[in-house]
Amino acid sequence: MNLQSDYSDYLSGAKFHNGLNVQISNRHELKDRLCKIEELVQNKNVLHAGCVDHLPLIKEKIHSNRWLHKRLSLCASRCMGFDIDQPGIEFVKKLGYSNVIYHDLIKDKILPKEICEFE
Repeated sequence: MNLQSDYSDYLSGAKFHNGLNVQISNRHELKDRLCKIEELVQNKNVLHAGCVDHLPLIKEKIHSNRWLHKRLSLCASRCMGFDIDQPGIEFVKKLGYSNVIYHDLIKDKILPKEICEFE
């Protein structure tokens, strides 16, 4: 990345500005993380740990196409999500997402069949 030399004081911590605008070279296409993740999982089987997200944000993220589990489900060959958030799992199931289960990898000694049979 090529930055102008006048940014070096900000990068070193000598100066601070909470609204500093930095010009970044546009020689390369910039992709957001969701697009990059979609590229990586395209036509693959995905086991999605921590699939729920924060309960108050899920509907808005689904509506704005920013909920990761929705996007993984659309581009992967197969996607199974699990999370320790039981109310969150129940909530997304009510929204029509059947490819999610409750599971706590730390506390639960036995893996559920949905994970064991996942290929």
